[in-house]
Amino acid sequence: NYSRDSLAFATESCYGSLANCLGFHDNISQPMLKEFEDYKLFDVEIRYGIVQLCEGLTFLHNEVKLFHRNLCPESIIINSNGAWKLSGFELCIQGSADGTNYPFREYDGNIPPIINPPLDYMAPEYQTTKSYDTQSDMFALGMIIYALYNHGKTLYECHDNYSTFIKMSDDLKAMNTTKLSILPAEVRDHVKMLLSPKPELRPDAGQFSKVPFFQDVGTKTLEYLDSLFQVDNIQRSMFYKSLPQVIDKLPMRVNLQRIASALELEFINPEMIPFVLPNMFLIAEKASNEEYQGYIFPKLKQVFKIQKPPAGSGASGCIMQTLLILMRNMNLMLTKTPPEDIKQHILPVVYNALDAESSQVQELCLAIIPSFAHLIDLQAMKYCILPRIKKICFETITLSVRVNCLICLGKLVESLDKWIIIDEVIPLLQSIPSREPAVLMAILGIIKVAMSSTKSGGLPREILATK
Repeated sequence: NYSRDSLAFATESCYGSLANCLGFHDNISQPMLKEFEDYKLFDVEIRYGIVQLCEGLTFLHNEVKLFHRNLCPESIIINSNGAWKLSGFELCIQGSADGTNYPFREYDGNIPPIINPPLDYMAPEYQTTKSYDTQSDMFALGMIIYALYNHGKTLYECHDNYSTFIKMSDDLKAMNTTKLSILPAEVRDHVKMLLSPKPELRPDAGQFSKVPFFQDVGTKTLEYLDSLFQVDNIQRSMFYKSLPQVIDKLPMRVNLQRIASALELEFINPEMIPFVLPNMFLIAEKASNEEYQGYIFPKLKQVFKIQKPPAGSGASGCIMQTLLILMRNMNLMLTKTPPEDIKQHILPVVYNALDAESSQVQELCLAIIPSFAHLIDLQAMKYCILPRIKKICFETITLSVRVNCLICLGKLVESLDKWIIIDEVIPLLQSIPSREPAVLMAILGIIKVAMSSTKSGGLPREILATK
């Protein structure tokens, strides 16, 4: 959309440009976003970001035969998931069909710098041979890498002055290698080749992305995550089982933006959820309450909505495993989730767990219900929780499940009013179809608690006597 004053267009959700993340905020309206204050790129973000740039350049150079010509931090966009993407194609040059010839355009000092290629990232062949090709983009990539490790400053700064660019380009021929000492040792020689005045000495994007510097565990994990949907469920499940070891080593921002976002994509596949969910809860455990509520909980809501699968679908076992994992992490969710979201999103999960066919899931659910009984209103307790507990207690053939139903009831009595105890709990105790010692002890325990309950004022003995 456009008007006389502005030009606007829609994109995917973006965090900012790489320049913004390096501390350049001229294009951001004031007051500046809190996220950019003291923002610092982590090493794994830099490494994998460069790999993503190489992937983009490989596609441009080899498949499209396109020379970007505007590669700089301002033309690299970081989306809300932390992925680095190329933009700023307004200055690109289309090459010949074989990719060997790119029409040359002189730098025009009479037009505003914003519509000229950025001099700080321009390759020296612009002025030495009046030519360029895709290897000129590789020079710009080398300069970007230098800026990433030098607080956003390039090897030389031209201040939009073409004469300064000519001088600096000549100086590259005798560049002092100590200037590259700020770069990690593993990549220093490779960046030196990218910054070579001779285009033929520069590696292409595909070659550069394969140097050992990009083979660390964090970078390879992020790279594998992006290509994960190309492999089958077995390979993916094996990867997810080993992922906790990597999550422990990654910065929280990377876990939230990159790992959690990739894990969320698996929630559409019930068979993969039991492998994905433990990793999501591991990130949730390490996250602050604000991070959990902003990044993790909205993603978990998709899992909460999972219902019983159709008969014969083969997914029932996976859904039981999912419920089991949710129950095991219920205390974590209750600790970090706001009360209103507990009622709206987590209580239905508890109802599903009580309705589950797995006794293990039921017992876990019965054990955690008392810990958040104070968050359940009396109507939900009377018409949703107690009927389900009653049904389990009557229908189960497992003694431990029946005993756990009674133990759960005993703990809930303190949060029930007198009439619910009289109308719902006491009749239930009378109707239990077994009289094993453990069951009788649990029944007596409930009666004792009911008689001394502070909320109900204690049940009168005459009422109990008539029962």
